[in-house]
Amino acid sequence: MAPIIVIRGSRQVGKSVIQEQLIEELLKLRGVKPNRIFRFQFDDAPLLGSFTHPILTLIRWFQTNRLGDSINTYAHRGEPVYLFLDEVQNLKTWATQLKMLGDNHAAKTLVTGSSALRIGGGQDSLVGRISVIELGPLRLGEIAGIRQFGDLPSFQADAKIEEWVQKDFWLGLAAHAQQHAKILKRSFDVFSDVGGYPRCHNKSCPTSRSELISQFADTIVKRTLDRDMKAGSSGQRRRAEVVDETFKRVCRHAGRGISLGKIREEVAQVLGPGVPDGSVRDAIRFLSDALLVCQVAPLEALSKRQAHPSKLCLSDHIVREALLQEMTPISPSGLLEVDETVATTAGFLIESSIGYYLKSIPGLGVSWLPPHNHNKEPEIDFVLTIGLRRIPVEVKYRRRQSRSADMAGLKWFCGEAKYNAPFGLLITQELSGSLDETIVALPAYALLSLR
Repeated sequence: MAPIIVIRGSRQVGKSVIQEQLIEELLKLRGVKPNRIFRFQFDDAPLLGSFTHPILTLIRWFQTNRLGDSINTYAHRGEPVYLFLDEVQNLKTWATQLKMLGDNHAAKTLVTGSSALRIGGGQDSLVGRISVIELGPLRLGEIAGIRQFGDLPSFQADAKIEEWVQKDFWLGLAAHAQQHAKILKRSFDVFSDVGGYPRCHNKSCPTSRSELISQFADTIVKRTLDRDMKAGSSGQRRRAEVVDETFKRVCRHAGRGISLGKIREEVAQVLGPGVPDGSVRDAIRFLSDALLVCQVAPLEALSKRQAHPSKLCLSDHIVREALLQEMTPISPSGLLEVDETVATTAGFLIESSIGYYLKSIPGLGVSWLPPHNHNKEPEIDFVLTIGLRRIPVEVKYRRRQSRSADMAGLKWFCGEAKYNAPFGLLITQELSGSLDETIVALPAYALLSLR
């Protein structure tokens, strides 16, 4: 519906490759002439930032030297022009330029960026001019396809999100996961081992796992910090060491709601006193904008009672290993012989993966319910909001079968009329199906195969 499509995602998630694949399709399958296609990667030409309007300058050059006419003239002849603009996030006036591009040129434009590309208001507003697609790490079905494990179809990919408030929908997902269990578990094992970034599944991927993690740290984490490190919200330059140490704390506490003060204290233990809350808050905002981290806010019903932190979730658990040099398996097969400490960490990492995954689904409200000791209300790991309905989600990632205590929080939430919850989801290692009238159990790999 919008004249410009924006694909946003963290670095190395596959945005540039998608552009190249689309260009190949235009040339080979649709017969588009090469002079009607223009692609530019702004990461490779930092000096262009010295231009007042680098995007518009390049478009003028393209029209003069390649098209020999205006983009609009070609569009009127039924020969659309395709523009591919890669990694625009570090251009100071990218929003203004995209607005002018969309308003004045009838091109088919695809823009990518590894920052959140936040849409502001006022004269730079892009509302109605762009359509945003968020691209995360590979899904389990994609891993199965790349690794040639077999066909792993999505479950009811065309289902409207309003259907998710039906218990039968989730029971259908459980049955679908059981039907494809062999391929699904195999894909999840690989995801547990090397994560979901495409680089980790490339045929040219180094055979040494340590080399893979080292390359991952350099090409994704370090490159993001080096290239996308802009001035903070106060206009002052960010301290790279504060962002780096904050990122390590986020990795350490992934899947948990951790206060800003706690993170600041831990950062100060490494860097020394004098690290303000504002610098840590800005570092977390930067990591969120870079789409390496997402924040799951507390359920709005609690906002008037007291302040609660957001739950911090990583784009991929392999990010944690790259920064902390700690390998933690998350698949059931990988957790067969680990100690309690590793199992606990794996549970939080699964929670982190689920949080990032759910937040990437358009139209789905995702929050969490912190414990409220005064009213003796339990913590709920995630709360899905769909219209006027809410679905509580609890992650109980242990090898043992679920006990009544594991379901107590879900039952309490469903029993509270104010939450309007028809049932709850219990996320497990292997347990699957209806546990009673209000609880549906799903293995984590089943939930992560939903879309």
